[in-house]
Order: sequence, then structure tokens, then C-alpha cells
Amino acid sequence: MTTALHDGLAAGSDPVTQLRAIITRFTSAVIANHLTFAVYRSEQRWLEPAVAEEVQLHEREFVATVRGVVEKVQALGQLPDASSSVVTFAILNMVSESHRWYHQDGSLDPASIADAYCKLIGLPPQD
Repeated sequence: MTTALHDGLAAGSDPVTQLRAIITRFTSAVIANHLTFAVYRSEQRWLEPAVAEEVQLHEREFVATVRGVVEKVQALGQLPDASSSVVTFAILNMVSESHRWYHQDGSLDPASIADAYCKLIGLPPQD
């Protein structure tokens, strides 16, 4: 997931491009690793305390980085004028729950799903 975040940030200097890329790469990562992600989400409460603390630190850094991009996109007027934390968690939860319903035999590929997520939050279409 960290790789997806870093790849998204490296997609360009424009925060809208970065956010779209983060959503696209994060969606692809969740779907590609859907079984691992499902196990992690259901079993994370059982992690050893030291491991749980390290994981939580990485998660907080991940969320803070995405929130920083969200705030830049909000400043451009391209996302709802709401709490950046709420918008960030809405985006991340929307993507991270993809593992619950995605089926590889379905008609949508990860890029199409990510594009739908971007449309849902009001990001402008890619050029």
C-alpha cells in the first residue's frame, strides 16, 4: 500500500493528478492483494502489540500523506468543502473495502473501479 502511495505521488506535481493516481494505484493494490487485505482487516486486532504499534504508525503516516493531497485538491475547489479528515477517510475506506465485493470474473477491472471512485468524489476526468 505504501508503494501505491509513493507511485501515486510520483505521477505528477499537480495534486489532482496525484490524488487520482493514489486512488488508482491503491485500488489496484487492494484488488490484487484482496485475500491478504481481507485477512489483515479481519485479524489486525490480534497483532502483537509491538507489531500493531508499527503498523498503526505506518497507517497514520499513510493517512496524513493522503490528507495533505486532499487538502491541496480542496484548495483548488476540486473536492467537497468538508473536513479534510472526513474526505480522506471516505476515499480510503471506499477503496479499502473493494476487497469485500470485487470479483475478478466481473465486468469491471481495477482501473474502471478507480475511475468510478474518482467520479464519485467529483474529480475532473483525466486529460
